[in-house]
Amino acid sequence: MKRRIKIQSSFVFVFLILSFFFSKYFFARYRIQLVDIFLDVAGMGILICGFLFRISARGYKQDNTAGGNELVTGGPYSLIRNPMYFGTFLIGSGIILIILNLWTYPLFLAIYLSIYVPQIRSEKKVLSGRFGEKYLEYCKRVPAYFPGLSGFLEGELRQFLPLKWRWVKKELPSFTAVGIIVTAIEVWEDLAASACSNIACSVLELPLIAACLFLMVFIYYRKNGNKPQ
Repeated sequence: MKRRIKIQSSFVFVFLILSFFFSKYFFARYRIQLVDIFLDVAGMGILICGFLFRISARGYKQDNTAGGNELVTGGPYSLIRNPMYFGTFLIGSGIILIILNLWTYPLFLAIYLSIYVPQIRSEKKVLSGRFGEKYLEYCKRVPAYFPGLSGFLEGELRQFLPLKWRWVKKELPSFTAVGIIVTAIEVWEDLAASACSNIACSVLELPLIAACLFLMVFIYYRKNGNKPQ
């Protein structure tokens, strides 16, 4: 197992233990229903964008490189040099908006940067040695950590985030697992707060939001002549 994955797993385990014993500090319970719904919708939208980045990045790289012997600079890699890591960042941000108090976001950001900044720097050294000047020129054009707005304005979404159904299928188990866990925590929060009337709403709310957003993405790609395959 990679060292980065071990570190991530350790952070997740520690967080689960702490959140169990200090749930009233970690998990959000908003008194205003509209605020809770708004954050759930925004969080799910960001979470799905994160999965789209990961799906497109992984699939595009597999289809356009032979065993890592070619430098991939198109698709999502024309927006950001590390789209899979950025996708992970969006997924974490979305989860925080849905189930956690906003004070945990700086903590998440600090943990994310402590893991991925050294990883990105290490990979840059390796790729610089492998691809030389070609990679250095690529680094000058494309940011490492967060995509610039100019990249989105210079082309269409389907150009930067191509999708194929066989790519999507590989991430479906992860997306389903995250959805189940987030929904379970939402239900558990309602039970802990004795808000039994909200339980059915929590069970249906997040899957419905996810389905609607995925449908919007599918319609967009189909309308632009790039139906996921």
